Amino acid sequence: MKKLILFSLFISIFSNALISQVTNNRIRFKYRISKKKLERLNELGYFIADDKGKHYHFCDKLKKPFKCLITSKDSILTIDPWGILDSRTNNSISKNEKDPCYSFDSINVINAKTPNKLKIVLKPRNLVGNPTTSIKLPYQTFIISVNIIGLKIRPSIKDYNDSAYSANASTGTFNLGVSIGYSFGITKFNHRTVNSWALTPGLSFGFSSTSLSKEPLKRKITTTYTPSNLILSPCASLIVSRNDIGIIFTYGRDFMSGRHSDDWAYQGKGFFGIGIVAGLKLF
Repeated sequence: MKKLILFSLFISIFSNALISQVTNNRIRFKYRISKKKLERLNELGYFIADDKGKHYHFCDKLKKPFKCLITSKDSILTIDPWGILDSRTNNSISKNEKDPCYSFDSINVINAKTPNKLKIVLKPRNLVGNPTTSIKLPYQTFIISVNIIGLKIRPSIKDYNDSAYSANASTGTFNLGVSIGYSFGITKFNHRTVNSWALTPGLSFGFSSTSLSKEPLKRKITTTYTPSNLILSPCASLIVSRNDIGIIFTYGRDFMSGRHSDDWAYQGKGFFGIGIVAGLKLF
């Protein structure tokens, strides 16, 4: 029991730290620009260019989407290529890793020799009557977030008196959790704002506590005190988010620890949960 209490305290401290720092916890974050996506941007009047205004395109040997980091500032999207590596330009890379587009001599082809000064200039809205134009780019990333499950829907059960409890929604228990998942999203860039939407399937681990005197039991408990036990809730999750705020949908199981835990009627039972999540801010 002491180990569980210490573990829950550690999770609590770790989770509170994540609330303020999780915006930096993006692992292998990258945008993906395919040839078709670049062609569509070209049709809309957008181009990947360098600081001298020269336009760049992808070589014919590039079969996979172009991976990059993108930052927005002063109506300019700065593009930092991810994973364009070659032993001929980077000695720390394995000799077996070669950029398939390296042999192209054209200065307009993006390869390992291209100066890292690529950008896309967004269209300004000079007149009140001008429409606001935007660029949408897909991205993928692993992400860690903090969630609070505010609603748990539990199945129907019977207690030791054979009293039936129908399926119910519980909102009184504070259920804090940590989630890790892989996000699939789209960022919308324009000259004023940057907004991101994402779907993030993943796994979540939550914990809460409850007093057994307020819960349905499998058998009657006779004690001189009111026990309050820790509940651990592993679950699968799906997060729908916009920037740093999202809604989390979960399905998991509750496991109570401590004295009389096996007498809890919901021990090991499944639940559906809905809550809010913080930590999905991208910019």
